[in-house]
Amino acid sequence: MSNTIREYNTSSIVCNDTNICEAVETDDILRFNESYVVVGECLKAKEIFAMYDLTVMGDVQAEKIEVNGKLYVSGNIKADQIRCSSNVSCNGNILCESINGDSDLIANSVDAEKIEIRFLFDDLIAEMTEKIEREEKEDVAV
Repeated sequence: MSNTIREYNTSSIVCNDTNICEAVETDDILRFNESYVVVGECLKAKEIFAMYDLTVMGDVQAEKIEVNGKLYVSGNIKADQIRCSSNVSCNGNILCESINGDSDLIANSVDAEKIEIRFLFDDLIAEMTEKIEREEKEDVAV
């Protein structure tokens, strides 16, 4: 079991301001410090962290996937945990124990024990509901 962290900063291959690298299969923890496009049959690691957007042109397998931007996968995703701060878009199937996101979840199919998608306007809806309830209480008191 490896606890080695592989850091991906600016790639030697950049096209239209996009970092590009080849998919790897490893027991290491992968940390993408910039937005990346990963090309290959399967990106497999113990854990995958992306500080910004992550696009994978193939399948993804990891115990934990955490993306602070958008996650796009052209193949399938298999993971224990998926956490994304924006959209999760998967052309294939998602198989996981839990998926947690802050925006859209798009996939061919999702097989998960727990799905939590928090849309950005949830806070606004909660505030509006609270305001309406306060106004109703004030009307009753008058």
